[in-house]
Formats: sequence, structure tokens, C-alpha cells
Amino acid sequence: MTDTLQKFKDIFRGCESAYGKYVVEYVDEDKNKQTGHGYTVKKPVTDELWQQHLEGKEDPLGVVPFVNDTDVHWGCIDIDIYTGFDHKNLINEIRKQKLPFVVCRSKSGGAHVFVFFKDTISAVYLRKRLDAARKFLGYPKAEIFPKQDNVSFLENNYGNWLNLPYYDGDQSFRYAYKDDGSRALLQDFFALHEQYVQTEETFKMVKIPDKARKREMTDQEIESGAPPCVGTMLNDGVEKGYRNNAMFNVAVFCRKAYGAKWKKKVEEYNAKIFPEGKLGLDELANIINSVNKKSYEYQCKIEPQCSLCDKEQCLTKRYGVGGGDDGLEEFFIEALTKVETEPPTWYATIRGKIVKLSTSELNNQNMLIERCMDKHIFGLQPLPPTRYRAMLAALAETENFQIQEVPQEDKLSGLLWDHIGKYCSKGKDKSDQLERGHAFKDDEAQTFFVNIENLHKYLKKQEFRHYDFNDLVNMFNREYKDFVIKKKFNLRGGKQMKTYGFKFGSFDIATEPYTIKELPVEAF
Repeated sequence: MTDTLQKFKDIFRGCESAYGKYVVEYVDEDKNKQTGHGYTVKKPVTDELWQQHLEGKEDPLGVVPFVNDTDVHWGCIDIDIYTGFDHKNLINEIRKQKLPFVVCRSKSGGAHVFVFFKDTISAVYLRKRLDAARKFLGYPKAEIFPKQDNVSFLENNYGNWLNLPYYDGDQSFRYAYKDDGSRALLQDFFALHEQYVQTEETFKMVKIPDKARKREMTDQEIESGAPPCVGTMLNDGVEKGYRNNAMFNVAVFCRKAYGAKWKKKVEEYNAKIFPEGKLGLDELANIINSVNKKSYEYQCKIEPQCSLCDKEQCLTKRYGVGGGDDGLEEFFIEALTKVETEPPTWYATIRGKIVKLSTSELNNQNMLIERCMDKHIFGLQPLPPTRYRAMLAALAETENFQIQEVPQEDKLSGLLWDHIGKYCSKGKDKSDQLERGHAFKDDEAQTFFVNIENLHKYLKKQEFRHYDFNDLVNMFNREYKDFVIKKKFNLRGGKQMKTYGFKFGSFDIATEPYTIKELPVEAF
């Protein structure tokens, strides 16, 4: 292992038994936008993965900050502003306050503000300090890593991971900044780390003002919260024939977003978005007067808004339908992980705590809020149902939604296979065992024969009730049809019994405790 690789690993040390990767599933070239999903991979974080990250090979490496269930080795404030972000101004504010932070450029052009530790520190304590820091810096809505106060490795609940900087080493666009605002190569980054790395004692002495610094949002930040129709018009302009209709919706957006100066912003946009000539003063005054009335709202069913409408996205926007300072601004689920058990298990991060949910509980806000109360999370208010579902859909398109794959044996189908193996292992080498409700161990054919009805009774006794009798019939006649041997046995009284046979090699029944071999893919 090279010295460079070892230093990088030591700086970003985290969970060693799972890592993250973001898989691009669709590229919209017209909008220059990629969509996909973040996956948590339950495998060791090998030196090869670290090396591939620094060499720009495969996918960027996502590291979970937690080194155990409660402690971390580093933290980060994720300022997610896409373009035009002034990193030098941020660094100046950080150094002025003598904060031991290192600023890196994120892949979106925003900032990852890191703090590093020589040893570990409590995630609960670090999150409180980072919360104060983001408010002081003027970014109260910026995300914090670690996102959770604690996790549970034993339950395969790792929390959220963060893509690391220096993907592709010194050629990376995700680099750190020196204090003068210039680009830091990887060795320069190591020097910054050495300069600002903390111990728990020194970090507790760092003074972070309690008072939040009020920072005026840029037009770009405000416009990112506009409904899709308005956002498109602001970016692409509007044809002459639709000017009045378009400007009405723009004016509604301005009133929601710009407070007391909204009328002035309407005038600015009037001069900006009409390439064939802006509206006259009288026309603009009439629109402003209409929107100034108490009952104002977007006109969604007329052109050009109608053709540009994206209802689900609109419901998620801060200044979309139902949003703004007079409506609901934010969703209370900060992150969501789907663990692909059968049925799925969901972990929602709410106020830094992890709430375990079933699909039904996630779908029902009242049930979700009850689960939150079990975790001592109080005061949550349900969103309107259409907005709640739109928020979930929007969350699923971000890196705050992550999918965690599980081994086959942890799924219901894998557990069923486990139970079938145990049932077979108790079989005897006489065919009358089938009449007694057991499996028949046919040494000559090197096969276990089972009857579905008997197996179903056995499963019920084992409290395994996830598959009813019809499910088992379908499983054997469809999913297992190319994998098992079908055979009929003659019973006393002239009756026949249908059975399905599994070769001895299908199961590993010689060891204790009971283990199973990996089921061939074609079986399921």
C-alpha cells in the first residue's frame, strides 16, 4: 500500500463493513441531468476500492462516517448550491471565526465543509456543533454528516454515506481549497488536514457563535424553489403571445419568494424573460394589482404554464403549489433507506434519529408519526396526502434515498429455502415417512422428497407464515419447476401422493448450526 493511499484512508476512516455507490440509471442530455440511485453495499471496504477511487476508476467511493454505532472520525456540512458558489468567501468567514474546517468542492459545485479528528468523537455531540456552525455560516438548511445520532451495525443499519473528494486524484473536480481560495492538490490537502485536524478536547474549545448569521439567499437559490413552469420560463424565456399569462405566474412566485421586494423583482423579470419585448407598464401594473389581492394562486391550466407543468415536482418545491412562506416549506424525512428484505424494511431519518418502518407504516403518515413517538420524536404534523407522496417521490430521486441489498439467505425466499433444508434434514430413509408428515430420504436417488401439504403444516409449526398453501404450490410449480424432481408415491389404500425432490447437494445439512448453500439463481 502506498503512503498516499494510507493517508487518505486514515483521514476518511469510517465503517469498514459497508460502503456506498451511486449508480446512474438515466441521463437526460437535454436537461444535462443524471438520475439514478444510491446503493449501500454490505461488503468490506477494501484497499482496492480506495485505490480505484483515487484513480478515478469504477464508481466514486461513498464512506459511512460511523466507525461503530455511536462514534465517527470526521463530519461534514454539505452546502448544496449548484453553480456560482463563492468558496473563497466561505473560507474567509470560517478563518475569521477560527473554525477548524476544510472546504472541498462538491460534485455539484457546492461545498463540503469537513472537520477531521485524530481519534473518534460522539456523533450526537458533533451533530450539535455542526448544526450551530451551519446556522452561523448562514446555511441552516444544509445537510449534516453524520445524518444520524447513532446507527446499528448489528441490524445492518449503517446510516448514510458521503461520496469522498479527490475522485481521480489531482485531476478531480472534487478538490479542497487552500486558505487563499486556490486549488489544493492531494498532497496540499494532506497538509490542510494536518493543520486543522482536531482532538475531542481541542474541538470542545472551538467557539461557534450561538446566533445564526442571516444570509440573504441568492436569486439562484430562490429560483431553485420555483414551480417547474416558472423555472422553465425564467431560464428559457417566453414567446410574445403568452406574455400576460406567463407574467401572472411569475408574479405569484415573486410574491411567495421575495417578500417586501416582490414587486421590484416582477419588474426585473419582465425585462429579462421576454426576448421579443417586455410588457408595458399598464399591463404589468394590472398583473401586480391582481396578484396583490389576498386570494392569489398559480394559474396552472392555461398556456404556457399548462404545457410546462410537472405536478409532482411542483408539490415538492418551496414556492410551488401549496408552498411558500404561507405554506409547508419542508418535509420531515431527511433520509430514507430501503433494505431489500422480503418484505422490504425501511429506515427513515427524522431529526437525526432512525425510525424503522414497514411499507404500510411509510405509506400511512399517522402510523409513521406513531413510530416516531416511540423514538421520542414529537410535534410532527402530517402533510396533505398528495404532497406527502410527491415528497417521497422527490426524495427517491436524491442521494438521500439509498438502497441496501441483502444476501439471499436474509430474504423470505432464502428463509423459506432454509426451512425446506431443515425439514429435509429430519427425513428418514423409508417412504412411509411421507404418510407421517415427514420428508423421505431416498439414498438410492440421492434425493429428499417432500409433500407440499406436509411442508406447509411444518412451516406453520415453525411460525413461518409468510407463504400460504397456494403460495407454496405456485413456488414449486413455477419458480422451482426447473430445479426439482417431481414424483408420485403409492400409499396404503391405493392412494397416491405428489412429491417434489431435492438432490442431497442442494443443502448443507452436515454442519451445526444449520447452514445452507447458495440457491441457484434459476430457482427463484
